[in-house]
Amino acid sequence: MKELPNITRANVREARETGCYGLLKGWAFSQSRRCDLHADVATNADRPFICRKCASPAVVRKCIEKVNHFAHQCPPSQAPISAREESALHKDCKKEIIASLKARFPEGNWEQERILKAVPEKGHTEVRPDLSGRLGVGKQAQPLVIEVQSSALSISKILKRILAYSRRNVPIFWVVPLPEPFKHRRFRPWLYERFLHSVYFGRVYYWWAGMGSKVLPVHFGLDYRHIPEAEFYDENGDFQEVGGYDVPLRIIKKPESAPYVDIASDFRNKHRREFTPHNIHKSVPPCIIWLDKHQTWWNAGKESNISPDYYNYGD
Repeated sequence: MKELPNITRANVREARETGCYGLLKGWAFSQSRRCDLHADVATNADRPFICRKCASPAVVRKCIEKVNHFAHQCPPSQAPISAREESALHKDCKKEIIASLKARFPEGNWEQERILKAVPEKGHTEVRPDLSGRLGVGKQAQPLVIEVQSSALSISKILKRILAYSRRNVPIFWVVPLPEPFKHRRFRPWLYERFLHSVYFGRVYYWWAGMGSKVLPVHFGLDYRHIPEAEFYDENGDFQEVGGYDVPLRIIKKPESAPYVDIASDFRNKHRREFTPHNIHKSVPPCIIWLDKHQTWWNAGKESNISPDYYNYGD
């Protein structure tokens, strides 16, 4: 196969974000021509295109200043927002959650942006959690830190915070705020969402205005592409029959949610061992997470049989 003369940073970034590197070399499968085509020769007349690796639809992009390439054509992520809206959403989420926790635990010493100073002799670095305090009263009170993730924070920074809090023996809870209620439709999770999904054993916690200290646990379930039946003669004149089955998608997910849970009452400490999520290439260190008490609400056995690499959470 012909190689791209130059794989750009943008191409690599797109592959990393989608979680699939199947288009990096510039090839995709043309369903109309029933063969693999390189981006240099493919045209819109050859559509639709499919990524061989993940079975997701692809689009050809002809570039003047960059190399021609294919890109994944995916459903949108949940409610993309501007930087200005992101800042307001982050602020509103913190304000509403802490108001709820302060009302329920007035002695919990809940604060925003509290500085936890470095203690070198104990291996503690300085950190500033979005929210921190205690649930309950007296010696039985449970310390907790909450991070509100309203932007595409790098995996390295997420890992750094997880490690810092775990060294202090404090569980960490990550919440993803949305500008509107969660839309139960097939979508493409962001890279940091996929990472948190692995950290929390197959779930991400979403929040939107009016929820107080409640969140919606969402699992990124399997979605499929149907390959229609077709009969044709290939380039050698041989008769071929293809299709008639469903292919699981790797980067497009079907959300499956559980009932709402309250940060203050429906969670527990969970110690998890070191784990390297699929396609992230960065290990999650041994840590303590704040995990909901729901039993698994999705078909874990089916997922692990169909996509064992993606749906392995190291548990």
